[in-house]
Amino acid sequence: MKKILTAIFACSIAYSFAQITISKDLSYGNNGVVTLGSYVTSETDYIKPMDNSEVLLSVYNPGGAKFIKLKTDGTYNPAFGTNGVLTVTDDRILSIHNNYFYGGREFEGRYYIKRYLLTSGSLDTSFGVNGVLDAGLMYQATMITQPDGKILVRSQNGFKRYSSVGVLDTSFANNGFYDVHNAYGTHSLKLSGNNLYEYGSEWATDYGIYKRNIALANTDTSYGVNGKSLPGCPSGNMGYGYPQYLDTEGEVVFLHENSISKKLSDGNSDISFANNGCLDLQTSFSGQTFKYNQIFHYNNQRFYFILKNESNPTDGSVKFVIYNKNGNLMTINNQSFYETNLIDDQYGYIGTTVVGNYLYMIGFSKVSRYILSETSLGVEGANNQKTELDFVNPFKNELNLNTNEKIKSVEIYDEAGRSVLKANATKNINTSMLEKGVYFIKIITEQNQIISKKGIKN
Repeated sequence: MKKILTAIFACSIAYSFAQITISKDLSYGNNGVVTLGSYVTSETDYIKPMDNSEVLLSVYNPGGAKFIKLKTDGTYNPAFGTNGVLTVTDDRILSIHNNYFYGGREFEGRYYIKRYLLTSGSLDTSFGVNGVLDAGLMYQATMITQPDGKILVRSQNGFKRYSSVGVLDTSFANNGFYDVHNAYGTHSLKLSGNNLYEYGSEWATDYGIYKRNIALANTDTSYGVNGKSLPGCPSGNMGYGYPQYLDTEGEVVFLHENSISKKLSDGNSDISFANNGCLDLQTSFSGQTFKYNQIFHYNNQRFYFILKNESNPTDGSVKFVIYNKNGNLMTINNQSFYETNLIDDQYGYIGTTVVGNYLYMIGFSKVSRYILSETSLGVEGANNQKTELDFVNPFKNELNLNTNEKIKSVEIYDEAGRSVLKANATKNINTSMLEKGVYFIKIITEQNQIISKKGIKN
């Protein structure tokens, strides 16, 4: 049914959406890029920007890893390790908690965890035995620290819990061990109170998110199907990439090959999201076909994806796209994707992390930092004047604005924030070239009052 929308605008916001601006932070490293050194022979597997804008990261090194700490300007922190670099036998960084970080190593079937001081990189000899915790026979282990400093170590066979100083906590489960199988090890642990969410599989297929109650040492069978939330898209690679946890506890997004599925806090599909919980991601940009990298990132209601060029495999330049929480592709610098002009000459595993208004990209032996900013559009009633305006909504091939005000300009945006139509000094706008859908209409009067409305073209 058509209806006339009459609006009186006075210092209120009814509809808004954002456009993203990204620029390389030229003050960071060498024009926005820190080169990690010739010893980097594989993709970087860990990066942790800290609250003070310093960065701790782990890179592969034959026989172990190198832990590197960068200052806020991208230079090596000389107070850490040897001139900012700590060479270790650990495989990677497992966790950061308060003033410590933990490194882990699997050797001859046993798993060893070391604790280091975050400031200097020195081994904390008060932890375990001379700074080392022998977690015993374990395969594909990882760990997470609880708020009280206790340590949960996850292996293929179950969980062990240790005190904050590395002593087995026999009050946990069965003398410190919670027996629950995971076929190929756990990835992407998330702890919320006593609820632990983990990504894995019992039988090497059907990867999903499990919800464990750590206090009771059991699986919460009310979550999803018998305690497990499965990816929700009907086709494609169901275990393509690690999931991302959303702001609401228990909500998660799975990445399929070129689609994402969203789950609610109870582990079931969010049927209000895209097509019954499944969103097909855009794969065609500028006439070429792209594939989504299996590593993606969620921060502040935004999803960040790295693209790989399928049409031109020799194109190694790194590009990324951003979607909002509703699954809409967002514009970046008025474009659909952002071209970094960085070359990925390794394996395509580019890590992306966002902290505050900084976006870090890590891989190709480099760390790059970008500055993010968003401009909200659609603010109604920018001053205390009242303007009455109405139009037929939905509209068809012409949008007719009924108002006594003189119109300076009209600009129409699609749901992703792209400007699709502009008109000057007219109340009658030809919209025949617009496709059916939802649009945001920004009107500026001769008095420079900004009026914005949401309209539907059918």
